[in-house]
Amino acid sequence: MCNLESNVVSDEVYVLCFSLIMLSVDLTSPHVKNKMSKREFIKNTRRAASRVSEDLVGDLYDNVYLVGHVAAS
Repeated sequence: MCNLESNVVSDEVYVLCFSLIMLSVDLTSPHVKNKMSKREFIKNTRRAASRVSEDLVGDLYDNVYLVGHVAAS
């Protein structure tokens, strides 16, 4: 669903996409010993994309962590 009233600019969308790719690799790679926590992901992502809500970033983390990908199946 598209939220036309969102304050997110296009640069922050790229940051979110890149963050999700990195999170997916971090959580699924057997070579990464210390997996990123939800708190760390929210903090790191919001540092670069401050207009993105903490709830949205947390939901994105949950999708990757629990489902294994961002898109609904």
